[in-house]
Amino acid sequence: MSRGALESKELQDYLKTDEQMKGFVDMAPYGWRYPGIPSGNQLNRVGRDISPIMKGEIGVQAWLADTQRTLQAMVDKDWEMLSS
Repeated sequence: MSRGALESKELQDYLKTDEQMKGFVDMAPYGWRYPGIPSGNQLNRVGRDISPIMKGEIGVQAWLADTQRTLQAMVDKDWEMLSS
């Protein structure tokens, strides 16, 4: 949750009526928010898929170069979508 959301009057008023939710919201600042990018799950999957290296199908440097191109294309697409 953003700081603005945590400090909003509406949320604070609601939390006075729901103790369980208040406990959850009180812990929110200690969590980590993932960036809000449309292809976030795809980016994570591509970055973790090292199976071609482990199978000896591709060298580490070639995998890194290919993965960088793939990830950059996803980020560029997200940037274009979010900035329009």
